[in-house]
Amino acid sequence: MYATERAGQVMTGTQDEILEALDRRIVEAEAQVTALAAAIAGLTKAGCDTTEAAALLRDYQISLPKLHRQRWALLARALKP
Repeated sequence: MYATERAGQVMTGTQDEILEALDRRIVEAEAQVTALAAAIAGLTKAGCDTTEAAALLRDYQISLPKLHRQRWALLARALKP
């Protein structure tokens, strides 16, 4: 049984379950970054205020490296003799 922390919540399960959950969250966050960037570009072009969308985009951009680090750390722990 392994445990890792995500946004203040501890995820527990087998290593494979946690890796799958992290992979899903990484894919979801990457999709959100792409969608938000496109939406911000379109809204900006239309002259709309994108302050909230830009803040949300920054949050996703900040969370992605953290998710990747968690994944790498979990794999590194699994490879330790």
